[in-house]
Amino acid sequence: MKRWDDRGKGLHLDLAAYSVIAESNAAQHFPDYAYNYPMMTLQNKIYSDSTISRFIR
Repeated sequence: MKRWDDRGKGLHLDLAAYSVIAESNAAQHFPDYAYNYPMMTLQNKIYSDSTISRFIR
């Protein structure tokens, strides 16, 4: 994680929280989750499911 910028670190933490709270890792549901919970990314940006898939890849 030392190599990641703040955007990547926040997104990684958001995905970890999403996986725990939603008990799922399906990226297509992340935008719905992000709308209802505070995000750790810069400016609370909600990323699309395609962005999440690219990030994980």
